[in-house]
Amino acid sequence: MAKAKTPNKKLMHTIIALVIWAIFKWLIPAPEPMTDTGMEIVGVFIMATYLWITVETGWTSILVVSMVAISGAMSATAAIKGSFGDWMFAFLMACMLVNHVLSETGISRRIAVWFITRKFVKGRPYIIVLMFFAAMFVLGLGMTSSATCVMFLALAKEILDTCGYDRKDKFSQFLFCCIAAITIAGNGMTAIGHGNFITGIAGRKNFSVITITKNGMSNEVGVLRRILEVLEKYQLVLEYLPSGIDSVSLVVAADKLRPCQYQLLGDIQKMLKPDSIHVTDDMAIVAAVGRKMAFKPGTSGKIFAALGENGINIRMITQGPDELNIIVGVDNKDFAGAIRVLYDSFVK
Repeated sequence: MAKAKTPNKKLMHTIIALVIWAIFKWLIPAPEPMTDTGMEIVGVFIMATYLWITVETGWTSILVVSMVAISGAMSATAAIKGSFGDWMFAFLMACMLVNHVLSETGISRRIAVWFITRKFVKGRPYIIVLMFFAAMFVLGLGMTSSATCVMFLALAKEILDTCGYDRKDKFSQFLFCCIAAITIAGNGMTAIGHGNFITGIAGRKNFSVITITKNGMSNEVGVLRRILEVLEKYQLVLEYLPSGIDSVSLVVAADKLRPCQYQLLGDIQKMLKPDSIHVTDDMAIVAAVGRKMAFKPGTSGKIFAALGENGINIRMITQGPDELNIIVGVDNKDFAGAIRVLYDSFVK
C-alpha cells in the first residue's frame, strides 16, 4: 500500500506550485501574440495540474479559481460561474451519481465479472485490457468524452478490485491514464461525439489590408501572379488573400509593409492600373478552427451572430470550402473581445 502524503510533503508541493505560477507571471516574457495575462493563466494551469497530481483536488481547485480571478482574466463571479457553476460540473456530478447507483446495485460488478470470465480471455489478461479499451473507444465515438470517462473509471475500479489490484499500483495508474486518452481519441473522430464543433480560437493583431478593385479583374489571367510577384519583390509574406468579384485583398503584417508601402502601391498601380487601391490599418485576424464545422450547417452564421450581438464589427471574412477554419477580420480594439466572445460561445 502506498503511504499517504505527509503535511510537510503537501506544503512542499504547494510551495513548488506557487513558484511555478510566479515564474510564469513575473519571469517569463509573453511571446507574441500572447498577453502577460495569458502567460499568467498558463502558469495557473500548470500550477493546477501539479497540485492535482501531487496534493489533492479539493481545496486546490478553489485556490486555482481564486488565482484566475486575481489574474484579471475574468471577474471572480465569472470565474466561479465558469467552474463550479458551469453546466459541465452539474453534468459530471450527475454521471457520478449514476455510477454510485450502478455500484451500489451491483451492476458495475456484474459487468466487470463478465469482462474477466469470458472463456477466450482465460490465461490472456491482455485480451481483457484490449476488450476494455475497445468498448471505451466505440462508446466514445458517439458519447461525450466526460460521460464515457466517468463511466469507465467506475468500471475499471470494479475490475481492479475483482482482480486484486491496488488502485495505486503502476498498472492501475496506467489503466486510468489510458481511459482518459482513449475516450478523448474516440470522441474526436466523429462529428457526433460532442457539441463543440469549434475546437479552437486563434488570432493575431496589427495587420494591414491592401484592397484592390478593378472592373473586369476577375476575368483577367495572371492577375494574382503579378500581385504576388510585387509582394515577393519587397519580401512581404501574404498572410491571407480574401477575394470578391473584381476585387482582391492582401493581408500583410503592418510593421513589414510600413517601410515600403508607397513603393509597393506604386508598383501595383503601374502594373494593374486598378480603379481603386486603398490600405486599411489596425486590423486583427481571428480564426475559428474545427474539423467538425463542415458537418454543422449554419456555423458561419452563428459565428457572425455571436460577434454582432456583442457589438463587434466584422471588417473581413474568408473561409475555405472544407470549413476547416473560418477567419474574420476585426479592428485591433475589438480583438480581445472577439476572442472572448467566440470562446465563451463555442468552445467553453
